[in-house]
Amino acid sequence: MNAIPQALPLTADAGIPLGPRVDLASLRPGDGATVVGFEESAADAIAKLLALGVVPGIRLVLESLGPAVVFRMGHARFAIDLELASVVRVQLQSEER
Repeated sequence: MNAIPQALPLTADAGIPLGPRVDLASLRPGDGATVVGFEESAADAIAKLLALGVVPGIRLVLESLGPAVVFRMGHARFAIDLELASVVRVQLQSEER
């Protein structure tokens, strides 16, 4: 059995400012966010997300909600169900750039 990497919260040292974390399913369409971790009790879901490239530090943009959660990472779009999206913990990106 393959071990799932432990998803530790990122700190300011990793280039992501500390602040409130929410799950991916809580974002609004158009919101940009950085993945900071996962719900720890969801090993099977975490394995699926890692296979898609959803890893701590990756930036994404939510495109739409329900019945699937559609988000963009780079030039690729992904659709996952709400249950899987609720496992992903994200930090909203600031409006400043």
